[in-house]
Amino acid sequence: MANTIMAIGAHTGDAQLTCGMLLAKHAMAGDKIITVDLTAGERGTPMGMTPEEFRPQNVAAAGEFAKMLGGESIVFDIPDGELYASKELELKLARIMREKQVTKVLYHWKNSMHKDHMQASIISDHACFFASLPTFDMDGL
Repeated sequence: MANTIMAIGAHTGDAQLTCGMLLAKHAMAGDKIITVDLTAGERGTPMGMTPEEFRPQNVAAAGEFAKMLGGESIVFDIPDGELYASKELELKLARIMREKQVTKVLYHWKNSMHKDHMQASIISDHACFFASLPTFDMDGL
């Protein structure tokens, strides 16, 4: 039975770099791959580029990565460095998990030194919780 694997990163590149080989292995085995980047990581811009110029480049690179795996890339529109756990964001991610029928989730370690990574871990934990409760009606919220 094929799985649907969702890899969640705080920034574009996080899930792709840390889980890329594992995601490729699963894609080759027939599993569906979805990457979700909670921000585009645009403030990590190289010298000479503005965050506004760098964002589309990162979003396109995330899309190309997913395309190589026959998967899907989703990048949220949250400014890099301004990621905070909220019920709204947790439910948005949980809705995607349910809609895509995700069976496995990979995400940041809760004790990372980067504030966006720590927030991504909390958001992902809570989204998994909400998505897994069949009686929790997210549509009414």
